Amino acid sequence: PPQAGCLPGSMNSEKGEADTLTVAVRVRPLLPKEVNTGAKDVVRVLDGKMVVMLDAITQENDYLRANRSKEKRFAFDHAFDPHASQRDIFARSTLPLIASVLKGINGTVFAYGATGAGKTHTMLGTRADPGVMVLALQELFIQAHADRLRNYTFSLSYLEVYNEEIHDLLVPNGSLLDLREDPVRGVFVSGLQQFTVTSADEVMDLLQKGNERRTTEATRANETSSRSHAVLQIFVQSKEKTANIRS
Repeated sequence: PPQAGCLPGSMNSEKGEADTLTVAVRVRPLLPKEVNTGAKDVVRVLDGKMVVMLDAITQENDYLRANRSKEKRFAFDHAFDPHASQRDIFARSTLPLIASVLKGINGTVFAYGATGAGKTHTMLGTRADPGVMVLALQELFIQAHADRLRNYTFSLSYLEVYNEEIHDLLVPNGSLLDLREDPVRGVFVSGLQQFTVTSADEVMDLLQKGNERRTTEATRANETSSRSHAVLQIFVQSKEKTANIRS
C-alpha cells in the first residue's frame, strides 16, 4: 500500500499558551515498480483530515471475510492525498509558523516515515518543485522584506546524524562533530558551521549540495534511500531599522 510521511509542526503560542502540535499525513502514490508487482492502493483520504486503510481482500469470492471488514480510520489535523502539491503541504503545515518565527518564537517542522515514504521529496524537493525547507525560507524572505520596521538576517546550518555520528553536510570532507552542553547556550553541536543566506536560490544550492553528501544506501523501496537523520536549522536575527540612527 502507499506509505505516508508525517509533517508535525510545533510552536509556542503568541498568547503564552501551552505548546501546540499539529500532525499532518501525506499519502504518496504507488510507485511504478509497485504497480508492476500487483500492489493495491488501499489508502483513501477523506475531507482533508481522515485517512482510511481499506481491507485488502485478495479474492472477491472470499465470502468468509466479506462481512468482517478490517477497515481502519485515522484522524489527523491535515491529511493530503497523492494529488496534493508541495505548496499545498507547505501552506497548511508550515506557513502558519512563519510570522511567529520572525517575532522570535521557535518553530519546528519534521518529517518521519518508513523508507521510501517520500520524506526527502517533501522536505527538500527539487529546484523546479521545492519542498517545505525551501518554501519556508522563501516565505521568510518575503515577509521580512515586507516589514518596514525591522531588518532581518538569516543563516542556516545543515547536519546529518548517522550511526550516532554527527556530520556537517555543508562542509566537504568535514570531521566528526561533538554534541555538547553549555549553561548559556544549552545543548549544541560544537564546530557546526552557519551560512548567511539572502535568497531562496542560495538556500536551494546549499541544501542540494548538502543532500549529495548524505549517507545513502539502496533498499527495496528506494535505490538512493537516505540512511540518516538530517536537521536544517534556520537562525533569524532582527533589529529596528532606526536602531543605528542618532537623533
